[in-house]
Amino acid sequence: MYGDGDAGEEELHILLSPVSSDDFRPHGLGENVGSTALWTAFSPDEETFSSEFAYGYKAKDTEDEIVRAANDAMETLSKAIAPGAFLVNQIPILRFVPEWFPGAGFKKTARIWAPLYDAMIDVPFNFAVEQLTAGTAEDSFTSKWLLRNLSGEDKDILKHGAGAMFGAGGETTAIALYTFFLQMCLNPDVQKRGQAEVDRIVGRERLPTCEDRENMPYIEALAQEILRWHIVVPTGLPHSTTQDDVHDGFFIPKGSIVLANIWKMSRDPHVYKNPEVFNPDRFLGPEPEQDPRDYVYGFGRRVCPGRHLANTTLFITLAMCLSVFDIAPIEEDGQVILPQYKPKSGTVSHLEEFKCRITPRIDEEKLAHLLQE
Repeated sequence: MYGDGDAGEEELHILLSPVSSDDFRPHGLGENVGSTALWTAFSPDEETFSSEFAYGYKAKDTEDEIVRAANDAMETLSKAIAPGAFLVNQIPILRFVPEWFPGAGFKKTARIWAPLYDAMIDVPFNFAVEQLTAGTAEDSFTSKWLLRNLSGEDKDILKHGAGAMFGAGGETTAIALYTFFLQMCLNPDVQKRGQAEVDRIVGRERLPTCEDRENMPYIEALAQEILRWHIVVPTGLPHSTTQDDVHDGFFIPKGSIVLANIWKMSRDPHVYKNPEVFNPDRFLGPEPEQDPRDYVYGFGRRVCPGRHLANTTLFITLAMCLSVFDIAPIEEDGQVILPQYKPKSGTVSHLEEFKCRITPRIDEEKLAHLLQE
């Protein structure tokens, strides 16, 4: 896609490095994440969560053109990368077969799906370029890098990197947020402890910021446990061996598809005590258990380049939600209805919809003022 694949990957990792993520703390994560988080929790369109950060684009509603483009593209992309979904991925020479040939239906599928991906990549990026040219651009990941003297190739890398942040980043972050709301309903003691830490460090006259992170170890541990508890991409993305290999006595020939059972890693009883129990305390104390951020984002050169940004986003979102909201199960006819943890299968594992009750912890007028600041 970018000519020299290794060089392109390296550039993308630089664009999304921890330093780059820190540069946007005041803008992308501090202004509207509280209200956006609540909107996302009730919206089936996860990409509303990341469009503003990636492009400075404020989605109008869940039927917004750019949001729909991302939804359509991510749905097809999830199907396209599933191992075994298309024979051409195992037998590349089939790409030369004409579309009318028996068994070449993948060509028609690709012809239909390709414009969806292009729309997700091009439309919001062009919006950011136009806004920057007109002098009306909001601070965003894309506008920040467009202000630099990028080569044509670097701009292409930026466009696809921003697209990945917008599509995949919004989806995975929103799923982690759904897990948070679910677990707060099921674990009220965890919620109270998190709220107590936020109140002690931040108080009730402002919202948490990224600068509070080092003073909130319990919120940090809560974010880690959410990432461990529900693995958004249970087997990671498919990898392929570049040479023959032997692992634990098993011969793996060059070109083999390799999947990592990330879900199993998160449930390993040799690593995590009582792995089925939701317990942020496992990451605290003098001997914390393994940080799931070591593996949930993938491995090697294919590790998620936006992982640092995702971690920061998740932390500040949890801190803000705990600062201003109480989260509880719904009640029907005087009976508490606990939500059920029902993960869906697929390359990206969503959760079945559930209901919960969210109420402000502070006066609504004051809350609106804090969210606007």
